[in-house]
Amino acid sequence: MHHCLLADLYRLLQQLTSTTFSGSAISTKSMFESNPLRVENIQLDKKKAYHKTQTSVLFKEDEFVAFGQQAERKYKTLSLKGQTDDLFYFRNFKMQLHGEKLSKSMKLRTIDGKEKSCIIVIAACIEHIKEKANERIKQINKSIGDIDIHWVLTVPAIWSE
Repeated sequence: MHHCLLADLYRLLQQLTSTTFSGSAISTKSMFESNPLRVENIQLDKKKAYHKTQTSVLFKEDEFVAFGQQAERKYKTLSLKGQTDDLFYFRNFKMQLHGEKLSKSMKLRTIDGKEKSCIIVIAACIEHIKEKANERIKQINKSIGDIDIHWVLTVPAIWSE
C-alpha cells in the first residue's frame, strides 16, 4: 500500500544507502507501474562496474575532496608520499556510531585518529551520492525537478532514533 501511494505522488523515487558500501538506486513512476521491484542502480564510481562503492570520504581540512574508491585511491597515493597531515580520511565509519548516543556534537575519527563533526562527514557522503543520482536523473528526464523526487535515506538498524 505504501509503495502505491509513493508511485501516485512522485514521478521518481530515489534511495540512498550507506553502510560498508554505499549505493543509490532510482525507480520512476513508469518503472514502478510496470514492475514494483524494478530499480536502476546508480554507478557511483566510474572506474568500477559494480554499482556500490566503499563508504569512504576524504577531506582536506574542511573541504570535501573525494568519496568512495576515489577517496581511497587519493588517500593511498598521498599517504605513500607522506602528504596526509592536512587530510581527514574516514573509512567504514558507521561502526563508530554503534553503541554511541547520537548527538549533534558527535565526532567521528579518521583512520589516523583526527576528529571531525559526524554531521559534516555524513552530510558530505549524502551530498555526493545525491549529486551522482541527480546526474543520472537528468539523463533520464531533464524535466524532473526536486519536487518530483521522493528521497529515501536508509539508516543502520543499530540506530535507535
